[in-house]
Amino acid sequence: MNTSVFDTIQGFLSKTFYVNPQRVKPYTRIYEDLKLSQMEFLEMVMIVENEFHVQLADGELGNCKKINDLARMTERALERI
Repeated sequence: MNTSVFDTIQGFLSKTFYVNPQRVKPYTRIYEDLKLSQMEFLEMVMIVENEFHVQLADGELGNCKKINDLARMTERALERI
């Protein structure tokens, strides 16, 4: 996993939702472990898209259950650039 992508996600969660960075690991579950709402998740997706200048596939976002899923999806989008 690209550490830059993971670090960006971790930093966003820490600054915006006051999540302790130590709680954000690759296999941390977005909804169950971090208690993010759907709206908060979409805000996180928009930040990732803006930060890396990519477009994540809307159809795949439903499959994002863990931080690792979002990071890998972002990495795949970066490869298409």
